[in-house]
Amino acid sequence: MHFFQHRYISLLALSVFCYLAVVVHGIRPLDEDGNPKYNLSWMDAWLEEEIPISAFQEATDLTSYLPPGWTEEKFNTATAKDLEDLPIDVLLNTIGRCKATGVTSETLIEAEIAARRALANAARLEAGLPALPERSKTSYVKIIEDYELGEWGYVVYRTGAYGDDARWEQFMKRWQELVDEQVDPALGDGVQMAKDRLRFKFVEDKDQFEKASMEDIAMHYQELRGESLIPEGLDHFMCLLVDEASIASVLDGPATGQTPFVQALAVDDLVRGDLPYAFEVDPEDAEDAGEYHGYFQVAISALLHDLYPIVGTAALAPHDIAPLEGRLYKGLFMNWIGDNPFGP
Repeated sequence: MHFFQHRYISLLALSVFCYLAVVVHGIRPLDEDGNPKYNLSWMDAWLEEEIPISAFQEATDLTSYLPPGWTEEKFNTATAKDLEDLPIDVLLNTIGRCKATGVTSETLIEAEIAARRALANAARLEAGLPALPERSKTSYVKIIEDYELGEWGYVVYRTGAYGDDARWEQFMKRWQELVDEQVDPALGDGVQMAKDRLRFKFVEDKDQFEKASMEDIAMHYQELRGESLIPEGLDHFMCLLVDEASIASVLDGPATGQTPFVQALAVDDLVRGDLPYAFEVDPEDAEDAGEYHGYFQVAISALLHDLYPIVGTAALAPHDIAPLEGRLYKGLFMNWIGDNPFGP
């Protein structure tokens, strides 16, 4: 039986929803109203605003980058908690001296994260807001570790902007920014590792793909899978597609309040060819009627935290997560909670 409606969520979908609600949203920072904040670029703003270069240059202890009483061995093996327990001025001094003397290490990355969190928490305390939640592993970090993935991500097809290289370059620049927000090391333990292993395999060919249909793309993807040309962590039952509408949503959409998105293709469904079919709905909910076409728009902000745990583990079928026709998938959690869950 094919179905997707929020009034008929399956037990499996509910279990995944609970998993994502706890694991993903449990580690996200809060906005000024104390609610989970989805866009995490604000942490970079904190670092820029509160830790200027002058703070590094004016570090009080210019003899060593080590915190008082620390040895090089302790520095190199320091945990996130070790660094978060240091006073903020000591953290600033450590970061500044590392940068001034060219010291690079995983500990330096952790120190910068600890400084961001310390400054953010200080501001939140002053504003009467609760502290940021304890750092923990994000959903995709758990999957990378559990499945021992050396690479993870998606295969992405390009059908748009073949006649405008400058527009494509602008898209790719903004794409990278949107992706980076989802793998900010401040999100939790292991995220830097996940960021280093993240891959997007872009498939581009003007002659072959500019006018390709969704079914054409699905067939090509199946051929790549059949020839074992896709790394394990990128080999899913769905691939992504960047078309003209996707590019417009990224470059032009924000000015009109549109959420940047790409297309997600349910490969097996498209290849099978028994589409579209109607969602099953209760007669009393006729306004929710619609058809499943084997593809749907997915917010770029949902690709890693929300969609990857589903496609990376094959926990749900595509038709179980597809939003109603003409609506945007913002992630399983976001689709089921809120006044306007599907967005514009």
